[in-house]
Amino acid sequence: MKRLLFLPLLMLSGMLFSQENVQLFNNNQVSVSYSYSYCNDTKNGIYKQNALLKFTNKTAKDITVSFEKKLEYNGKPLATDAHVFSVVLKPNQTLEGACAEKNNALVTFVKFLDKISNKQLTKFTITNVKITE
Repeated sequence: MKRLLFLPLLMLSGMLFSQENVQLFNNNQVSVSYSYSYCNDTKNGIYKQNALLKFTNKTAKDITVSFEKKLEYNGKPLATDAHVFSVVLKPNQTLEGACAEKNNALVTFVKFLDKISNKQLTKFTITNVKITE
């Protein structure tokens, strides 16, 4: 019973996080932003928050955007070798991550909502953005 009461309170307190798009990168070719989302898998008892990335191609050409994610959990940076990604965008296409998405280029784990865990995303940036046509 305590767990049932605790979970809604935990989710409500998480709503204090900004749900709006946060700009990560923007130029005349592409815009990259993210927003927080609650990604619950009730069937498997997993309640977590993810950052869902959104890429918008501002051009009339096919482009590939490659980048590195720089992530810090509890103030400690993760190794960058495994965090190099790329996405392919058609002309004027917007590609956005979703909770069910398995593509790590579009989804970044923030924290568990229903477990007592120290692991929480404390800093998130993208670097070495390269755009090719």
